[in-house]
Amino acid sequence: MIPLLAKNAVSIKCKYNDAGLTGNYECAYSLGIIAALTGQEELKEINDFEEIKKEIMSKAGKYTGDNLRIKRLYELVNDYEPGQVNDGQILELYRMGYHDKSI
Repeated sequence: MIPLLAKNAVSIKCKYNDAGLTGNYECAYSLGIIAALTGQEELKEINDFEEIKKEIMSKAGKYTGDNLRIKRLYELVNDYEPGQVNDGQILELYRMGYHDKSI
């Protein structure tokens, strides 16, 4: 998996109301952005991806801002059910999103 593909996919999907995340890589990148934007500490490891998703989104709360792309990002992550993939690229994509903070 080329990390840039997941980043680009998330960016494109935030423009449309009928798109959805298609894998843990896209979700990990999105969670990194949300964690950074909400002032959460950067994760150093990810063991249980489903639990990490729940934790980050719980701490993030509900998005109340005016940025439609960020609002859509929250919706995409909330609607996504994590799959079984949890390899080293999950953490890499999370960190990429955390530091890029861009969609």
